Amino acid sequence: MSAGFHVEVGHLAGFGAMTAVLHEQLLSCSAHVDEARPGGGYEGLMSALVSPMGTLCDGITSRVGSRGELVGGLRDTLTVTAWDYNGTDASVYTEVTFIPVAGPGVFETAILDFPDAVAYDTGTDPALPVPAHEEADIQALLDEVGGSIKVVDWAVREVTGWSPVETIVDPLAGNWTELTRAATVLEQFGAGSEQVAANLTAPLARLSEHWQGGAATDFESYLIRLAAAIEIEGPIHRLVAYVLKEIAGEFEAVAEYMVTTLKSAVDKIATSIATGWVPFVGWYKVYEAVMAVIEILTEAKNLIDELDALVDQVVAVLDAAQDPVGFVQDQAADVLAPYLGGAEVAQDLARLDPSDLEDAPDDPYSVGTDPHRAS
Repeated sequence: MSAGFHVEVGHLAGFGAMTAVLHEQLLSCSAHVDEARPGGGYEGLMSALVSPMGTLCDGITSRVGSRGELVGGLRDTLTVTAWDYNGTDASVYTEVTFIPVAGPGVFETAILDFPDAVAYDTGTDPALPVPAHEEADIQALLDEVGGSIKVVDWAVREVTGWSPVETIVDPLAGNWTELTRAATVLEQFGAGSEQVAANLTAPLARLSEHWQGGAATDFESYLIRLAAAIEIEGPIHRLVAYVLKEIAGEFEAVAEYMVTTLKSAVDKIATSIATGWVPFVGWYKVYEAVMAVIEILTEAKNLIDELDALVDQVVAVLDAAQDPVGFVQDQAADVLAPYLGGAEVAQDLARLDPSDLEDAPDDPYSVGTDPHRAS
């Protein structure tokens, strides 16, 4: 046995058993992201977010799934290593089961649990409650205003040359509370990823007391790099969530304008149409009514145009976040420039370290050809 090498196999096997639980924790985080996928409510201007949001979620599922396979593989690798350190022949701890229904010669191999594994704490489970689907508090009022605008649409179109239904009502057709809900899901996913990373690395100090040598050192480095790649999902997706909450707030603000200031203007036009309409003279009164509130109508149109530009900014953030390495290296600061006033944004931007992704392991951990090597 090499100098500088020491192992207590029960601890190694116990750590491996712990990683099986953490693998399930990570998979639950990945599965939770499906709750952020666009479903109902993404109409109007919000429809531009459907594709980039879906692609973002696809990327998370793929990326975390790959990390999860590496975490999940640690149980068998460490258990086999414990058996081998113990001097046990592989035929003793390997269980082969043939699967006749899958075809001749098809079988699966399982690694038996090490009998004297020491229990390791699996840490805190990620908190992943599913947020409820809601409707904006002022949605009913907004629908009412939309109905009123449809009544006067022809009159405004005749005077201004543009349709308030097409320009104001239709763009606000979406349910912006779905953006807030998606933001909450991404925050939960990010926090859950950070929790799993902490659960992975917290017991390393204990394991290092019972396993020393080159293999142990390499394993610790491997696990720290893997945990860092999992942990960075936290700040990345908190930043995305912040932007989604901001745009939801902008939709709400525009809707508030519609149900207060714009509603009053539209009601005046509707009253003029209902009470003053007679041939020729009536049209002049309608024209006067539209012109009297033209600034309000124009302001509403401008607010929609501004909201459209803000949605484009959100799309840019979602597109950038689909490439985590590029996002962390240089894109995040650029696409998040409009939001840098928020303390949350500055804090999470500061936590983005490109090496966490660049140094992430791609291959399963291997104890190597000389498990007894010294450090």
